[in-house]
Amino acid sequence: MDSRTIWLLFVIIATSWMLYGLCKLKSCDPGTDTIGRRDVDGTPLTIVSVARQDRNQTGMGTREEYSFCVHCEIVVGAMTKHCKLCGRCVSGFDHHCVWLMLCVGCRNHRLFILFILSIVIENFLFIGAALACKCILNVIHPTL
Repeated sequence: MDSRTIWLLFVIIATSWMLYGLCKLKSCDPGTDTIGRRDVDGTPLTIVSVARQDRNQTGMGTREEYSFCVHCEIVVGAMTKHCKLCGRCVSGFDHHCVWLMLCVGCRNHRLFILFILSIVIENFLFIGAALACKCILNVIHPTL
């Protein structure tokens, strides 16, 4: 195999990885919280529970705080935030990516980082290909 074939194979693999990551990221749930938090007996917590600072005991003696989302009208965990662009509550909300039109939360954060990494790799491949073409053109046509 010559170097052009290896380069082309690497570009195809990197592009396929990026497109697979995009499809996987778009189909993955970011951590949407639609049913809200539930009490120990399974009944949904209400705003009265939040107002009374009713907190459930969790594993190792820590307490989990709850808040109330006025948009979704559900009781959510402390790390859950409401995304105004998507209109839903997302656990571990990081940000809303306007380029991909999706929320980045606890369930898709790792995929988002890998997708960004694949885009960076694609950009380096593009720059390398452009520089290689420029060098080849300089050899063929030195006046360009």
